[in-house]
Amino acid sequence: MTQDALPRAPITADETRLLHALADCRFHPGAADRRFILHMSAAAKLTMGMGLTEGQRTYLWRLGYRYRHQLPPAVSELVALHGSSGPTA
Repeated sequence: MTQDALPRAPITADETRLLHALADCRFHPGAADRRFILHMSAAAKLTMGMGLTEGQRTYLWRLGYRYRHQLPPAVSELVALHGSSGPTA
């Protein structure tokens, strides 16, 4: 199995805003959440048309909900709208 075996959909503008807003949040030292966000944020800055797997997309929105109190109001509202628009897992 190659690294590109998982299907990736292009990252949306809302997801990019969420990703960059999460990069400014405070995390516990060594937290996996922090590593994921910083890695994905750096990749988004370097790669135009970056794609996310369904798992990465789900984890990104879950982190948005987890850290929603640290996000700017506009981004926090995006997270709330995203959470209310789809079925819960």
